[in-house]
Amino acid sequence: MAVPSGSTSQPHASQEATALLGHIALAAEHEKAPAGIRDDQFVYIKSRTAFTVSENGGPAKLQPVHDREVWQSADGTREGLLEENTPDNEHVSLGTKGKKVGERSAYYRDLAKQPTGTEAMHDWLYRVSSREVEAERPDRDAAAFTLFADLIQESLMPPEVSAALYRAAATIPGVDVVHDVSGCTTCTVRRRAARRSSRGPWSTRRGSARRGADPGDRGQAGVMAGSIEQGISQTHGRTHILHFLVRLPRPTDQVWPSLSTPEGLAAWFTPVDVLQPRLDGTVTLGDLGTGRVTAWDVDRIAEYTVEGGGRIRFHLERDGETGTTLRFTHEFKGEVETEPGWRTRFDRLIDSLNS
Repeated sequence: MAVPSGSTSQPHASQEATALLGHIALAAEHEKAPAGIRDDQFVYIKSRTAFTVSENGGPAKLQPVHDREVWQSADGTREGLLEENTPDNEHVSLGTKGKKVGERSAYYRDLAKQPTGTEAMHDWLYRVSSREVEAERPDRDAAAFTLFADLIQESLMPPEVSAALYRAAATIPGVDVVHDVSGCTTCTVRRRAARRSSRGPWSTRRGSARRGADPGDRGQAGVMAGSIEQGISQTHGRTHILHFLVRLPRPTDQVWPSLSTPEGLAAWFTPVDVLQPRLDGTVTLGDLGTGRVTAWDVDRIAEYTVEGGGRIRFHLERDGETGTTLRFTHEFKGEVETEPGWRTRFDRLIDSLNS
C-alpha cells in the first residue's frame, strides 16, 4: 500500500523502505507477463480491500474488508466495470471520461511504454508530476510519490516497468514504512512530512544508496568498499532462482569487462574457454558447459544460458558518479548452486575491482 503524505522533502528514503521496495521490485521483475495482450481485451483485477471512514469529525474507523473487482480496457478506449459490495459501487461503468490520460494513464498499453531503468523512471516521475506542483506548495517529491501511488493501484504493467517503478520510488526522499499496529502482517509505504529540505533528489538518492549513510557524506572510503546488500532464493518445482543486489566500487564501464570478457570472468567466477561478445554468440563457462549469449547490451546487460549452468544474468546500473549496482539472477535446475557460493564469488569480484 502506498500513501502520499507530507508537504516538504526529506533527506532520504528510509533503509527499511529502500530494502522493502527493492524486494518488491525483484519479485515484480521475475513475474511472468501475460503474452499477446490485445487492445480489445480487458485487465481483470480482484482485491480484498477496506476503507476508513470518519463520521461527524470523529476518529477514523476501518470498515469491513470486502472484495473489489475491476475490469479495465487494455488500451483505455472501452468502458470498464467496477463490482464492489459497497453503496454506490455495485455495477459501476468505468469509462474514459474523467480518467487520467496521456503520460499519467494507468492503462496497460500506456504503462507498457514507460521507462524500464531506475534513473529513467525517476526522471519520468518527476517530469510528469511536476505539472501538478503548486507555486505555494512546491513539493516535487510529494508529487512524484503521489504519481507512483496512482500508477500501482489496480493496474497491470510489464514486469520490467513495474520493477523500475518500485526501484524509482525508493529514490524519492521521505519514503518510509509504517507497520500495522493492529498486529496484522501488513505495512504501508508512505512519504513522511518534514520541516525543511536543502537537498535535491539526485544527491539524496546517491547518498541513500550507501546503506543509509547521510546524503552529504560520500567519502571515497565508503564508496570503494562495495557490498552484497541483498540475496534472495526462490524455488518453483525443480527450478531455482537466485537474486542478488551488489554495490560495486567502480563505474559501469570499468565493471563491464569483469562480466563480459574471458579474462574478467576468470578473475572471480570461472575460466572461460569461448566467449563471442554479441547476442546469440557462443559461450563456454568452464565446468558449467557451453551455451549461448541470450542478452547483450554493452556496459549494461550480459546474460549467458549454458547447458549445465542454467541462465546467468548480470544487469548493471549507474550508482552515483563512481559506483555501479549489479542486479544478478541465476536460474537453474537441480541443486548445483547455493547462495553462499555466489556470495563468495561476489566477494572476489569486489576484491578484484578494488585491487
